[in-house]
Amino acid sequence: MRVLAGACVVIGFATIWCGVARAGTYDVWGCRLPNGTPAPIDGWRATWNGSYQSTCASGGLFETELDFAGDVPYYVEEGWLFRAPADTTIDNFTMRRAVAVSGYREYHLYRDFTGGTTWPPARTYAEKCVTWFDPCTRVGDLGSGTAFSASDLAGTIGLSLLLECNPATTPQICPRVGFPDNGVIRVWSTRIVLADVIAPKFAAGLSVSLVDSAAHANGVQVVTFAATDRGGGLQTMGLLVDGVLKAVRPIDAGNASCRPPYVALVPCPLSSQPTLAVDTREIANGTHSVRVFVTDVAGNQTQSDPLQVTVRNGGQPNGMNASEVAKLEAWFKSNRAHKAMATVKYNASPTVEGRLTTADGNPIGAAILEATAQVSRPGSEPAALGTVATDAQGRFAIPVPRGSSRELHLGYRAHTFDEQEAASATLTLNVRAGVRLDVSPHRVRNGTRATFSGRILGGPGQFGTQVTIYALTAKRPIPVETVPADQLGRFRYRYRFSSISARGGFRFQAVVKSQPTYPYALGRSATVNVRARP
Repeated sequence: MRVLAGACVVIGFATIWCGVARAGTYDVWGCRLPNGTPAPIDGWRATWNGSYQSTCASGGLFETELDFAGDVPYYVEEGWLFRAPADTTIDNFTMRRAVAVSGYREYHLYRDFTGGTTWPPARTYAEKCVTWFDPCTRVGDLGSGTAFSASDLAGTIGLSLLLECNPATTPQICPRVGFPDNGVIRVWSTRIVLADVIAPKFAAGLSVSLVDSAAHANGVQVVTFAATDRGGGLQTMGLLVDGVLKAVRPIDAGNASCRPPYVALVPCPLSSQPTLAVDTREIANGTHSVRVFVTDVAGNQTQSDPLQVTVRNGGQPNGMNASEVAKLEAWFKSNRAHKAMATVKYNASPTVEGRLTTADGNPIGAAILEATAQVSRPGSEPAALGTVATDAQGRFAIPVPRGSSRELHLGYRAHTFDEQEAASATLTLNVRAGVRLDVSPHRVRNGTRATFSGRILGGPGQFGTQVTIYALTAKRPIPVETVPADQLGRFRYRYRFSSISARGGFRFQAVVKSQPTYPYALGRSATVNVRARP
């Protein structure tokens, strides 16, 4: 994930670091909107000399002129200045303007690189008209204006539209000539494209009912958070559900300036604590990867890390006669009495039977039961076995897969998306350990060594499991040795015969007893025989 340093979201007990999607630009229109509708101007201010006026709001223009009521002394500079707001620069611009100058008068459109009180600013020409140098006396149509555009303005933080008088005569004055030749700048509309490269940030303390609890989300949920921005301000918020946009909303729906076309330099709020309402019925039921995001006016987007959200809406009754008060009985199939505990041989696959009824004994047919199993070993987690449906009499049967000793759980939910089970049953299945034993050689005498080897068959937990080798006699089994199994369940032991007094035979058997880390009940191997003579 792309990480934005210092920006984080807290949801419930989880900290979610935030990342930048992309940087962009936004347009600010002055005096006219794209369709020609009159509009205010923002970000422009007049210099301290000259005559100025703005009739933009009533459909006119903004302009300035050198004073034509008298001579203009050397040196004077008059006009309009534009400054980009904090944390933005000017990417490009288009303006419809017209200019007229005469004599020693000059017109300059500068790109400014410094702001504040610094004077003169670091600047380069974007456009100029100098009577004594070019020569140039007119730019554009003085009656309706002419469009002028400039791009590739990296680092530009301001524009200066200036008239200057810089005479070379003595006395150094610019004699009046009369309007408009004394000097005039007229602007009918501007479109300033501002570059905003800083993404929004989430603030701590985000609250999301969508994921705040273990419950599945349904109906309308809310996301409440705090966010800040530098540049043009926060515009939209929403969710990405499996990468698809959902619940996209304005940050401040009542703020008219935050809707394009923009006429304010900072059209949207720089900080907000919004609440996003999410109708989960617009999201498919199931588990989804969800991100919360905020976007500023330039399209910079900050996203949270993905959250796992399970949506469940519109649960249906589970079965005929579905009931919140139900009775679920289950037992291992047997010709004997019904029991909830059974011990079976290794590799057996028993069947669990049962019946689901209402509290007063009526069958609940066509209901879906969920089955899980948990291995009888410390640290194991429940695992799904699958589902089983009841018949018209509420009866069911489900085969249990081969495996180790387990605790089996069957659950019934009265409605398909209920969080709590209406009825359940738990059974205990003990599986005898499977073990094989071999011996070599099968004929021995005093001084001969025999090797006992074998393997325990089931897992998990074979490594270190203790296997005891017994010599079987008419009276009782006699333990010969206890050895551990390796990680593949193999074991090995060598025994030296030294007390054989007559011809005969011995029988041996390997036994695995119940052990905490090996989830099986007591199991025995088949016997192996050894013929002996002195």
